[in-house]
Amino acid sequence: MAPQSHRAGYAEAEYKMGLVYYNGVTIPKNDKTGLHWFQKAAAQGYQPAPEMLQSHELR
Repeated sequence: MAPQSHRAGYAEAEYKMGLVYYNGVTIPKNDKTGLHWFQKAAAQGYQPAPEMLQSHELR
């Protein structure tokens, strides 16, 4: 994955950014920002993203 690829609209990179924020990997945990990235990835049809959004709603 190229650096800054989440900014270029790559769905997998957006999903991974969501995981970084949602799980607090190397940065402070931030559910809101993580969900934002999951929504961007889901809008492009990246299949794991809608599943993650749904699991968040079930919490």
